[in-house]
Amino acid sequence: MKRKKTKKLTFEDTPPIQSPFASLGELIDKPDKTIIGAAPSPASTIGKDRTKNSLLIREEKRSKGKRVTCIYHIEGSTENLLKELKKRLGAGGSLTAQGDLEIQGSHVDKIRSFFSEKGYKTR
Repeated sequence: MKRKKTKKLTFEDTPPIQSPFASLGELIDKPDKTIIGAAPSPASTIGKDRTKNSLLIREEKRSKGKRVTCIYHIEGSTENLLKELKKRLGAGGSLTAQGDLEIQGSHVDKIRSFFSEKGYKTR
């Protein structure tokens, strides 16, 4: 069986297409322009005031079905908070390289009440 000969497509005759993202390059080059409706970056809001910032508390499932409660966006002395939490909950925990806390087990409600007593907002 012989193969059919196919025509090669050429795009030399067609005009170039305008990219809908071409105008975004201007915003990257000029940082003084802001995008309307854009949210402030999370890094600029962290660490300014305890009452304005909220801690992010999540429960994650790790290998072999183990549950870990993670607390993100903590400022201040995290070592002391970790020590108090571990003692109050009777559970193990660790401090990550990013400065976040990890508590072994599912303790989301207890951790929320602990941080609300300390004056933190949680979500």
